[in-house]
Amino acid sequence: MERLLIVVLCFLYTGLHAHVELVFPKGGESFVANSMIEIEWFPSVPHNTENWDLLISDDGGMSWDTLQADIHVDSLTYSWLVPSNASSSTRIRVIQDNVGEDYDDQSGNFSIIANMVWSGAINTAWNNENNWESANVPNSLHPLVIPNTAINFPVVPAGIEAYGKELMIMLGAEFEVLSGGLLDISGQ
Repeated sequence: MERLLIVVLCFLYTGLHAHVELVFPKGGESFVANSMIEIEWFPSVPHNTENWDLLISDDGGMSWDTLQADIHVDSLTYSWLVPSNASSSTRIRVIQDNVGEDYDDQSGNFSIIANMVWSGAINTAWNNENNWESANVPNSLHPLVIPNTAINFPVVPAGIEAYGKELMIMLGAEFEVLSGGLLDISGQ
């Protein structure tokens, strides 16, 4: 009886644990569109693994698309170019393709932050959310684009702090920071 109990407990423990663990991303992170990240995983239970597959979901795991199939068995990382579509419910899933049963693990939801594009639809005020195509004022995580097609070009007046990760001002566009205004571009 004691031996049977030990076998059952070992089976339950093994069944509850994943055979592959996605190390990064885990969920809760924010990534900027068009940046590179390293997806990382490791086998937590050894198997006769043939290769790895990576899948991506932009709807919280309701549906999946192949990101990369048949990654070499010795590879435990993948360099991923973050797509340009914004999402707050992106997930990554790694599948351990085995000779027998396959196993998988997936991240929780993470966010992809797209470029913030200035429209100038209302006026020149940087901190007016309606002047941005996303209807949000950017922060230090956002890559910024000032197109030459804007209705009004942005001005950062005295007493206003403007932030971004990168700034691209298209040929023919204008951008002005007045005395006493602050522009902090953290990625450049």
